[in-house]
Amino acid sequence: MGAITALGIMSGTSLDGVDFVLCRLKREPLQLTYLGEFHSKFPNALRTRLLEAAQHKSTVDKLAILHHDLGRFYAREVKRHSGLKRARIDLAGLHGQTVFHKPPVATLQIGEPSYLAAALGAPVIADFRVADLALHGQGAPLATILHAALFQQQIENESVAVHNLGGISNVSYFQRGSIKNLRHISGRKVLSFDTGPANMLIDLTAQRLFKKSYDKDGRLAAAGAVNEAALSNWMKHPYFRKHPPKSCGREEFGEVFYQRALNDLRGHSPNDKLATFTEFTAMSIAHSYRRFLPELPAKVYLCGGGAKNPFLISRIQHHLPESKILTTEDAGWPVSSIEGAAFALMAALRY
Repeated sequence: MGAITALGIMSGTSLDGVDFVLCRLKREPLQLTYLGEFHSKFPNALRTRLLEAAQHKSTVDKLAILHHDLGRFYAREVKRHSGLKRARIDLAGLHGQTVFHKPPVATLQIGEPSYLAAALGAPVIADFRVADLALHGQGAPLATILHAALFQQQIENESVAVHNLGGISNVSYFQRGSIKNLRHISGRKVLSFDTGPANMLIDLTAQRLFKKSYDKDGRLAAAGAVNEAALSNWMKHPYFRKHPPKSCGREEFGEVFYQRALNDLRGHSPNDKLATFTEFTAMSIAHSYRRFLPELPAKVYLCGGGAKNPFLISRIQHHLPESKILTTEDAGWPVSSIEGAAFALMAALRY
C-alpha cells in the first residue's frame, strides 16, 4: 500500500471542541507529514449536555441520544469544512468524547462513528481506549507511538519528553537510545502516564471568576500571588503518590476536587486563585518527573492548549531548570495537532 491520507479526530477533557487533523502517512519506512487541521467548537447546547454526561449527571436515554448527536456533529463538521471536502481521505481515527474513565475497570467514549463513516465514505476506526484497557493498559495516554515516530532520531542522542497540556496533563518519556525502531520499543526506557491536571482547573477558574473561556497567555494568573498553604495541601492528593502506569480525569481533578480547592482559597482574590491553580499544574508536572522518571529529560516538548500559555510554560521551566522547555512548534508540528495526529497514525497502523 502506498501513502495513506488519514484524518485524526480528537476532543479532550476541556470540552472546548473538536480538533480535526489531516496527515499523510507512508509505511516503510514510516513517514508522517502534517497536511492541516481545523477546530470546531461545540455548540453551547451540545457542550452543556457533554459536560452533564462527564459529570455523571446524565441518564441512560439521554446518554444514548447524546452518543448519536455527537456522531452527527462530527459528520456535519467534516462535510462543512471546504478543505476536507476537497481532500481524498482514506480513513479516519476517532477518539470520541470521554464521559467516564476509571481504569482498569472501565472507560467510555461516546460519539457514534457510523455517521462519520457515511459522511466520509471511508472506514472509521474507533474505541482505542477500550482496546488498550482490554490489553491491560490504562486507556490513557495513547499518543506515545506518535511521539516516538516524530522524535525517533533525536531520541538516539538524548533523553526527550513530549508533554501534552490538555484538560489533563500527560507525558511520554524516552531515555536516550530507547527507540531503535517503532516495532520494538523498550518498555524499560519508555514511560507514559498522566501527571495530573493541566488546563482543567485553570479554565474552570477563568470561566467562573472572569467570564472568559481561558486565561489568554496566562496574564490573569501572572497578576496574582500563589497560596503556598493551599498548594501544599493539594500536592498531598493520593494520585501523586501512585506509581505509573496510571491515568486520571474528572473523577480525580474535576468538579468535586475544584470545589474543595476553592474552600482552601477562601478570601483570596480571583487572580490569586488562578495563579495557584496554574502553579499546581506546573508543580505537579515537576513532581512527577522527579519522582517517577529514571532521569530528567534533556528536552521537553510541550503540546496541547496549555502550550500556548507562556506564563504556564515559564512556571514549568522554573520547576525544571535542568531541562530545556520547548513546544512541538519547534519541531514543525503545531501544538494543537499532536493529539489528533496520534489517532490518525493509530488508525493507519490498525488499518
